[in-house]
Amino acid sequence: MKRLILIILAVIAAFVSLSAQAEPLRWGEGVLELPEFWHKTYDPPQVLARVILNPDSTMSLLRIMDGKDELVPYVEDFLQRQGKAPQDSLFYSARERDLLIVIYQPYTPDRDLSGLEDEEEPVRQFTFTREDIDNWIDRKRTDTSLQLPVWDPARMSVFNRLPEPYRFGAFFSGERGTYDALRIRGFRPPQSQFGGMFHASLFNCLYQDEATTFQQNFTQGAYPYEVPLTDIEGGLGAFDHRYARGSLRKNRFLGVDSLQVAFDFNVQNGLWEELNGANTSLKSWISVPLGKSSLELEYADWASDVSMFQLDQHYWKAPNFLIDHRYRQLYAAWNTPWLDLAILRSHETAKANRFIHTLDSKTTQLRASRSLQIGAFRSILLYEHLWRQSGQPLAYEDLARVEMSFTRSVFNTEVQAECEDFDRLKLDGQLSLNWPAVSSGLAVRRVFRSGPALTKVADIYSENAFLPRIDIRCNQDLAAFISVRPGGESCINLWLGQKTVENAADSSSTAFQVSKDVWYAALVSRIRLEWKRYNLNWRMNLTAQHGTDGLREAPAVAYGSFLNIRRKLLHGNALFAGFSLHGHSNFVSATHPVFESGVAALADIWAGFQITPRFELTVSLKNISDGNLWGVYPLPRSLHANIRWFYLN
Repeated sequence: MKRLILIILAVIAAFVSLSAQAEPLRWGEGVLELPEFWHKTYDPPQVLARVILNPDSTMSLLRIMDGKDELVPYVEDFLQRQGKAPQDSLFYSARERDLLIVIYQPYTPDRDLSGLEDEEEPVRQFTFTREDIDNWIDRKRTDTSLQLPVWDPARMSVFNRLPEPYRFGAFFSGERGTYDALRIRGFRPPQSQFGGMFHASLFNCLYQDEATTFQQNFTQGAYPYEVPLTDIEGGLGAFDHRYARGSLRKNRFLGVDSLQVAFDFNVQNGLWEELNGANTSLKSWISVPLGKSSLELEYADWASDVSMFQLDQHYWKAPNFLIDHRYRQLYAAWNTPWLDLAILRSHETAKANRFIHTLDSKTTQLRASRSLQIGAFRSILLYEHLWRQSGQPLAYEDLARVEMSFTRSVFNTEVQAECEDFDRLKLDGQLSLNWPAVSSGLAVRRVFRSGPALTKVADIYSENAFLPRIDIRCNQDLAAFISVRPGGESCINLWLGQKTVENAADSSSTAFQVSKDVWYAALVSRIRLEWKRYNLNWRMNLTAQHGTDGLREAPAVAYGSFLNIRRKLLHGNALFAGFSLHGHSNFVSATHPVFESGVAALADIWAGFQITPRFELTVSLKNISDGNLWGVYPLPRSLHANIRWFYLN
């Protein structure tokens, strides 16, 4: 199998390297027409936009790539008016790409502008409507919806799939599996005694997830309109649950084009994982235009009371206890057409009566990256360096990454190579054929020189001692996949593959004692159906695997499902109801002492109503089976109610 994986990677790399002679990728029909008396001129008259192809073959804007952020609402409107991408074009791919759009600016004679200096400044006229903002709200509503999964199934790949947590607000529980694909502002979260799921819960309450083929990246989404928008959500529930989340967005701040500001907060407490937990978090962000470049500054702060179960599993120790956790980060980025620079400074502390000392970790990460596009060929070159001021030893200090993609007609290939400390190498590659309704192909991953097993860590409960650790790794994976887009926003993805999973459980050895070739099937879907005034939205994530005997944290079946049914009423009102279901088959834990978890299924139900596109109320019954999930009891059966309100100032 190793030889087959290397051959496939070589073929993918060859196709990518031959693609550099492709012609520039442009939108072939239509131009972006700006309003009369637009305050800027552009030479050349074009805008470079990064877009993604939706399951219904329409295109959505991810970001402006050449500093013309003032054009965001016009590019979004342009893509919406263009409808579906041409079936015979280069645009067909399930992934994002850069697109060059021609700009048309109506000619304004000088005489029409004469005398303005001596006259009173004319009243600024908005070039968007309330309906435009309502449509934007409707598209962004799902970013923080408690009735939908964190990870969008339609944008999952073999490489960026992460476990879907059971959650309420900023509280997460569920599978403590690998979170290698998790990113915050494009950076890997720093080394920590806490699990990847816990960091995902922090980032999810203040950021929006942006999925690529290889990553799930939490970032700050742009708001294209200058009218301030406030999003408020709050809730009450049994067992002292209190929940409040809010955000404020403003573009063209202080009347300056593309000067954007945002503020987010989250406050929550209540019984979670057997203890009274809490979360208080806030984030402030500003983006300043500097000609063709932009400067981003951001500060985020999380203060949490969490149970021991949020630690990595090798730190679990009965009985359960409460941890006072604090995480702060400062982010700055300078984005230019030539080079992007970013720095992330993070500081994590954790206190508990049972710890021998405060866990304290300070890390600085610096990144330089460059995106290149030549027609249908696109590449990203990235270098990152880490400094540790205190805390755990770093997993690496230097990271180099090369990402390449090429699309021509129905053919698409993507390759990513990551090298840690110029020694350990990971290669990911994907070949696919893409048609308007169906995509299929192969995906492969191979890790070289992954290093010896890490089977013990420093004890946080006793001086000069170690705790045993079970090392679980997957160094190679080969899968065939098919993606079906039956229409609208519906998408069904199926993977069939084999991966090699290794376990090391002997703390006196750095060798892997168990190695298994595991066959697996993964099905993820986003189904949206409309009939008259009814709308159905079903999102599902199901994994089945064979050959896991002797492996830890490896159930034969694991799943998560969310179903929403909405009945549209007059004047933008609606009634809705739904349920979610999480579960797994039995498995053996990666903890010390070891325990075996049986079959588990945990369900929520909810119902509510929407009054106009900007207000909704939901009543939910959580954990109706009053059961455990992944060996942990998240919360008792309980009733909750919450409201959400979008307010235009």
